[in-house]
Parts: sequence; structure tokens; C-alpha cells
Amino acid sequence: MSLRSVLLTLVLTAVPPAFASDRSVIRPTDGLLADSAILPSGGSLRASAGGGAMTQPDTTDADSLASVSASLLWAPLPRLAAKVSGTLEGGRLSPSASLRYQLLSEDTLPLNLTLGARLMAVGMEGRGSEVMLTLAAGRTWGRLSATGQLALGQGFNGRYENDVEASSLLLVHLSDSFRVGAEARLRFEVEDEDTPGDVGRLYELMAGPSAALRLEPFELQALIGWSAPRALLPAGVAGMALLSLDL
Repeated sequence: MSLRSVLLTLVLTAVPPAFASDRSVIRPTDGLLADSAILPSGGSLRASAGGGAMTQPDTTDADSLASVSASLLWAPLPRLAAKVSGTLEGGRLSPSASLRYQLLSEDTLPLNLTLGARLMAVGMEGRGSEVMLTLAAGRTWGRLSATGQLALGQGFNGRYENDVEASSLLLVHLSDSFRVGAEARLRFEVEDEDTPGDVGRLYELMAGPSAALRLEPFELQALIGWSAPRALLPAGVAGMALLSLDL
């Protein structure tokens, strides 16, 4: 046996089982802050419900610091997925709808790439409506997966500013039922009309570690991290949880 073969054998046997090449454990599931670049198989239907909250010791306006949401994701065809969702925050319901198509897949190319469009009845600033174009790119290395997403938004119906949303998702799939990782999301304006409501922080940032447990047909995701909301609210610890059911 040649020296090269011996070194290759040593490297392969030294790789921990959790990082060994096994893409079968990586499921096409969106994160809490970023969407996956891998869409579910055709015919999939997933219902989800969850919520989030943020600690704010300096304010008593609890309604503005907590939210609940529900969504339904349907993949009628391979590489195509539609989603409708609604978020209740501060006593206000914000519905949205999105359509995504997976352009590239790691099954044939070294990259997953998904293009999408999202329509929001309530824009990022909580006023007007907004339409966004999204692009998500991702790749897997054994049981490690990484995704980056960029969204460009245009306001309408009373708000006409342009927004940017950048998010990322890094996951380690320890088994086919449990994964851990980190997620982050940044939102800001690229064109600001300098309206009276634009005071304080002009961006929104949230990041933190996440974990997910899957017990067929359910999946529970949770994230605890740091959030810096837009405007005058102080930064603080925030948490999110989502329970999904594959129908």
C-alpha cells in the first residue's frame, strides 16, 4: 500500500461520525430566521405554528415585544413551493404569501440555489405593504450545512422605501432527528424617505444558537439569542419556537 493510500485511510477514519458524509439526514426544513435553499419533495404539505418574545426590563408594552405566527407550506411539484403565513404582533395581524423555485441542486451541481418572491400585507416598518425578491444559496459538507439568503424589498401602498434583508443559517445534523446550529438576520433600508417614524436604530438585527428535534411527523425548533429591534426599543435577549407537522 502506498504512503498516499495510508494517509487517506487515516484521514477518513479520523473523521467523527457526526461529520461523516451522510446527506440523507439533511432535511429540507426552513430555519427560524432564514429559509433553506433546499425545497421539500413534490407533494409535501407542512403546517407550522409558533411565537417569539423579547425581554424588555425598561418597558411595560408587552404586546409589542411578543408575537405568534402560523403558516402552511405546500410543494405541489418538485423544486416548487408556495407558502402562506400570518403573524399577530401588538394586536395586529400581518399576512404574507411567498413562492419559491429551486434553480440548482447539489444532486447534479455543487450548490443549492433557490429564487423566490414574497408579498407582505404589512412591510418591515409596520406600515404600508411590501414585495420582496429572495435568493438563497446553500451547500452541504457531510452533516454540516450552510445557507445564505438575500432579499430585496420594495414598499408600496403608503410606504415606498427599499429594504434589504440578509440572513444566514449554519447547521450540524447530529442525527436524522436532532440538529444544532446558529442563525442570524439583518434588516435595513437602502433608500429612506426620512419619515417622522424613523427614529432611533435604523436597522433590525437578531442572532443566536438554535436547535431542532424531529419526531415524525412533528418537528420542534427553538432559538435563543440577542435582538436589536428597529427604532427606540433597547436590545435584549430574545427567543423563538416553532412546531411543525408534516401532513
